[in-house]
Amino acid sequence: MREQYMRTGDGFLIVYSVTDKASFEHVDRFHQLILRVKDRESFPMILVANKVDLMHLRKITREQGKEMATKHNATDSRKKPEEEEENQMAGRPGHWHPQTTVCDIVTGLRP
Repeated sequence: MREQYMRTGDGFLIVYSVTDKASFEHVDRFHQLILRVKDRESFPMILVANKVDLMHLRKITREQGKEMATKHNATDSRKKPEEEEENQMAGRPGHWHPQTTVCDIVTGLRP
């Protein structure tokens, strides 16, 4: 059933919990599954770190999140405004947003 939904998706959010190492370890698996189902070498995906407010329970560091993003040729969504041109690559095939929180996404949607 999951693969059927993936076939129709135009982009994907891969969300992991910073409090759950297993969810972080599944990022690679979901990334590869999406590429296989879409039969592409790259596809628009955003990597989202969830539960970043639970610092006392954190098991995945920001550095680990950045490393995962780098592994997948990610673009950092928290760049300075003068680097905005690079940020516009976000959402294009092969570009991820490492460690973007849901609050960052919602803030970015405001007019």
